[in-house]
Amino acid sequence: LLSSSVRKVIAIEESAAAVKDAAVNTDGIENLDFIKGKTEEVLKELGETPDAVILDPPRVGCHPDTLAALSQHPARRIAYISCDPDTLARDLAILVDGGYVVESMEPIDMFPQTHHVECLTVLRHGVEGRP
Repeated sequence: LLSSSVRKVIAIEESAAAVKDAAVNTDGIENLDFIKGKTEEVLKELGETPDAVILDPPRVGCHPDTLAALSQHPARRIAYISCDPDTLARDLAILVDGGYVVESMEPIDMFPQTHHVECLTVLRHGVEGRP
């Protein structure tokens, strides 16, 4: 979906099985690279600032080193998909302290008739002179 509108997509996933399945399901997409590893470690190793980031962390939220890396090498935009309001609030506070501004927030009822709710939050980095 994203690969047709950008130059390059880098997907980071800790689960080897998920990386293998994703590679099979996306066979033929040339500008897509999967990296198996912890996001906080891979971001440090990449050494480049991404234009946009999509975060979909586990219920415990993002690792503090991931949030620190995104503050040190800020992407223009972050789409943060969360399944836990408490960890979302904690992580957003860190990102806002790192210069990000919340543009929008949309709850998503992915599991009707349950108390679970997903939330998509879009942030932009507030660095002056940067789109």
